[in-house]
Amino acid sequence: MTPSATSHHSTGIDDAPVRPFHYRMCAFVGGGQFIDGYILGVIAIGLVLIPPSFGLTPVWKGLIGASALVGLFIGATVFGWVTDLIGRKRLYTIDLTVFLAGSIAQFFVESPWQLFAIRVVIGIAIGADYAVGPAYLSEFVPRKIRGRFLGSLVGMWTIGYVASLAAGVRGGRWGVE
Repeated sequence: MTPSATSHHSTGIDDAPVRPFHYRMCAFVGGGQFIDGYILGVIAIGLVLIPPSFGLTPVWKGLIGASALVGLFIGATVFGWVTDLIGRKRLYTIDLTVFLAGSIAQFFVESPWQLFAIRVVIGIAIGADYAVGPAYLSEFVPRKIRGRFLGSLVGMWTIGYVASLAAGVRGGRWGVE
């Protein structure tokens, strides 16, 4: 075969024109990364602001501080595979719902073990987001902007992390406990 017969000419998504949809998609996935950073960072200040009456021992502080990371490991390991079974869009929607429900549930915990359990579940959602979000974005974004969009996700995570610390410090100044 001649080289021209074996060369591959890309069509479809790789060479598609950049549309507003692509920017919305990046913002949506970037929002998930922002939330990931926020959730992982906010516990650092949260553990300081939790009143002594909650019953946090040093062991519980360590477990709760690490709980989202334990969940993240589980979620990232399992949900890449689950995504192939049920689809990225469906899993991403479920994932964001778990983020929301878990974040709200933290307001109603009455004991350290409840906070630990909820933060493990939130961590699983973060791990799923790491497995699904960037892959989902890369499937829809044209090649010429794919690297920039995927690279921006790290920036969004960092902004979320810094925002959580800023919110925590501000909450501490207001005497929020």
